[in-house]
Amino acid sequence: MWQFTASACFQGNGLQCDAGASELSVARAQRIQHGDVRVLKDMRGWDIFHLRPLGVDESNDETTQIRNCKTLCYSLLTCQYWLFGAEGCFIDDPSTFSSSGSSYEAQYPLTLSAASRTSEVARSVVAGEYIQHICPAQSISQDLGVMMQDGSTGASGVVPWMMAG
Repeated sequence: MWQFTASACFQGNGLQCDAGASELSVARAQRIQHGDVRVLKDMRGWDIFHLRPLGVDESNDETTQIRNCKTLCYSLLTCQYWLFGAEGCFIDDPSTFSSSGSSYEAQYPLTLSAASRTSEVARSVVAGEYIQHICPAQSISQDLGVMMQDGSTGASGVVPWMMAG
């Protein structure tokens, strides 16, 4: 995330953009996501322990808060889980530490000793995902820059091979 104000440029994760917002006049800003995301599991109804609590954003409706929570996790390369429930947004954020000194990192591999479907938090979770950050798909001919004699890059991503005898 980056943002320009009249007097400065800021960059980072963008987790506290609303702190002092009334004092800043933002000229431009952008949240960037590199690559794609593959959803591995819908996590509605789960409580994943040790996620970073980001709270509830009272200025937005629930649909917008869910979208913002999801977008934040998608844009952080180290985020594998995000949840949204009655207590707000929770994200996997191993680069940040709690006041007790432990990181906000989900157990890997996740087991039931670090997750619950019966806790009060789990019962309130209305949206969430377990995700994998991936590189965008490309055809093999684009990846290898293969050029056929007629100037095309091959049909359907097929790479031409020559065999000599």
